[in-house]
Amino acid sequence: MNRSVYCVIVPYLLWLLSASAVCRACDVPVCRYALEHWNPDAYQVAVLHQGPMDVKYKALITALEKRSLGFPRANLVVQTIDADHPADESERALCQANPCVDGPRVVVRFPAASRVHGTAWEGLLNAGAVASLADSPCRRDIADRLLGGDEMVWVLLQTGRKEADAAAAERIEQELKRPTDERQSPLRSSLVRVSRGDPAEKLLTETLLSTEPDLRGRDEPMAFPVFGRGRVLYALVGAGINAETVRHALAFLTGGCSCTVKRENPGVDLLLTADWSVITPTTPEEAPPAQAPSDESVPLHPLPAARPNALAHHGVAPLGQTATPLEHRFWLLGAVGAAAALVVVTGGLAIRRTKRTSGS
Repeated sequence: MNRSVYCVIVPYLLWLLSASAVCRACDVPVCRYALEHWNPDAYQVAVLHQGPMDVKYKALITALEKRSLGFPRANLVVQTIDADHPADESERALCQANPCVDGPRVVVRFPAASRVHGTAWEGLLNAGAVASLADSPCRRDIADRLLGGDEMVWVLLQTGRKEADAAAAERIEQELKRPTDERQSPLRSSLVRVSRGDPAEKLLTETLLSTEPDLRGRDEPMAFPVFGRGRVLYALVGAGINAETVRHALAFLTGGCSCTVKRENPGVDLLLTADWSVITPTTPEEAPPAQAPSDESVPLHPLPAARPNALAHHGVAPLGQTATPLEHRFWLLGAVGAAAALVVVTGGLAIRRTKRTSGS
């Protein structure tokens, strides 16, 4: 076999190997893969002060920094900024927007990777702030449930109107009890209710309302599916909390898809304190799939829209889920089979051409 044959066959063989790895990754549910392999993004906690700080404030900062070390740990990074000596224009703007009139202030900003702009929480630096920033009863409950085996936890942000809240909770729980198309038993999932007026859950409430730009001001129940290591998928609001939209969320989180690249999947990580190191991976961490050697790159698995709530608010299914995970697998296997056939045909023609040349 001459060199031209190798040049044709080898690239496709390499692609076939990578495609088979994608098939294996497709068999892993998103919620399981995320729990085992997706580390939560770090929140940026800026402590703003003006001039030298008292010893008591330094001790509070040290206590806050310790929350991001050891196990369990919080997904946060602490930065101190002297308003008298900002390092750049962004720090100057942050200090101007949050003046330290009554003492040092804490500003919690979303992780850069979340694509959510703005502040998750801000307030005075004190013992209460340090204690509530990294942890709260509801957030601890969410982390414990995910670590305890729940495939996902649905957080219901209540309005305070009992009938509306109860109806939303019932619709979610009914779907969670149903067996899915790919399994005979119901999902292991649960519902956590949060009151918007609970001061202990202020940071959680503000975080949830900030995950999408049009949630604030809506006086309706909101449901947020949380999976992996505390990642919020998206919001279902009011009439958008129905059987169809809940099933779509369940189908995405429990179905196989191109789930190896976290940034390509929708969602925002919550600020939680948990020991995720206790999780024993049962699935290999897959590298991003290689592309077939061609002039154009074709995505193998369309992902759901990063912001489907505009439709979900009105009870319409999120975009980007026109095919089931099983259909995706059939398409992928078909592509692999076609590539294999192309390898055989191309190799056979090249060999025949080589024989004819040598025979002549």
